[in-house]
Amino acid sequence: MIEAPDRDDTRSGTAAPTQTPWRVLGGPLGTHTSARAGSARGIAQFAVLLAALPILAALGLRGWCLSNGFGGQGPLWRVCYSDLPFALGSIKGSQDLAEPFVTASVMRVVALAVRGSGESAQTGYVLLWALVSLLAVALLAMAITAYHCTADPGRRDRALLLVLCPALATALLISADIVGVVLAVAGLLAWRRRRDLPAGVLLGAAVLAKSYALILVIVVVVLAVRTRRGLGRFLAGLGGTVAVLLALAWATGWGAVTTPLRQWWEAIPSYGSLALLPTLAGRAVPSGWTPWIALAGWAVAIALVLWLVRVAWRPPALADLALFAMAIVLILSTSVPVQAALWLAPLVALSSLTWRDMLIWAGTEVLYFPMVWLYIGGLDSPSRGLPAGWYALFLLIRLVGIGYLAFRVAEEVRFGGMREGLHPAAAPPVPAVAPSSETVATPDG
Repeated sequence: MIEAPDRDDTRSGTAAPTQTPWRVLGGPLGTHTSARAGSARGIAQFAVLLAALPILAALGLRGWCLSNGFGGQGPLWRVCYSDLPFALGSIKGSQDLAEPFVTASVMRVVALAVRGSGESAQTGYVLLWALVSLLAVALLAMAITAYHCTADPGRRDRALLLVLCPALATALLISADIVGVVLAVAGLLAWRRRRDLPAGVLLGAAVLAKSYALILVIVVVVLAVRTRRGLGRFLAGLGGTVAVLLALAWATGWGAVTTPLRQWWEAIPSYGSLALLPTLAGRAVPSGWTPWIALAGWAVAIALVLWLVRVAWRPPALADLALFAMAIVLILSTSVPVQAALWLAPLVALSSLTWRDMLIWAGTEVLYFPMVWLYIGGLDSPSRGLPAGWYALFLLIRLVGIGYLAFRVAEEVRFGGMREGLHPAAAPPVPAVAPSSETVATPDG
């Protein structure tokens, strides 16, 4: 039976592109490639091995801090700052963390392996998180491969978009956000494979690891309504998990829940946010407005998700809608830290976007990365730091990069199927025998 061209190729109405020197990754397999190398297992193993690359790059970026400590202004000028060493100090001091309950719990568990105090303990804690991150990226690579084996076997090499994403190295080892990312991606995979109860459990845990995951829950619900898929088991898993975790938080002291909420409510617009621009221009947002701005941003994001589902040529793919929603939430958030890229990178790999799209966005993240630290350092040393006007420029460039992802997804969702219909010549021949049910991808929803 003749294989169908890859979905990306059928959109243009042309045959699959030939291998070229600049298309080494993501191109067609060579004629002498073994069948095992092109299998889902072979690709997953290769991606897992490559998972070490972003971890090594992240450690390299923080080499000066690992040798000289994370205190003082040095980490800002050396562009190696991390929240993890300061979180260790709070843990050792039996203080509540500003992280949500699940993330804070994992951070405390990892801290149990750290002995002593001071700079050596901080370095050890960051190195332990490097190991945790290595495991997490490997799990994400396997989840992405499994997702595409279910949705579109021709795209099962998409895990390479994650492990080779330049933005991953800049976002890792700053915080423990990777915990929520793994839970969220696993939840999307479970929903895609019609494991509704585990999907609810995983996404419920992800919500209590980072609030960003809540938009993914909304995406699942919206798509389920659009495709008339039952939500009972999913909502049962979601609600049960949230209830159990809140009960555990209550048993250990409500501070694990109330501290992050109180800090969110009392926060001011922070780095990376559109809401910070008035402050950079010398006109700070009035006190008390920040949480309402954040809630308004979420309302706009949900409205745009509903709009995109309504105008779509066909029901959007789960990963595409998830990436669109996450990008909009970040653009309208009152805080967009560097590590927010961790939430976008795996969704890009799960989506229908191309290597070019990933690299354009990742380029803006890499460009922004040193600028935010130089600006923060300049708050205490204006003569050395980045001026507010220049920081505002790089902030906008980064948000435009995130907006580019949302635009490209919206374009694919609205017109992708229509373009495929305009090129009937590119469609594969209909086989004489219907393909096995194991190879037919079911629609998302």
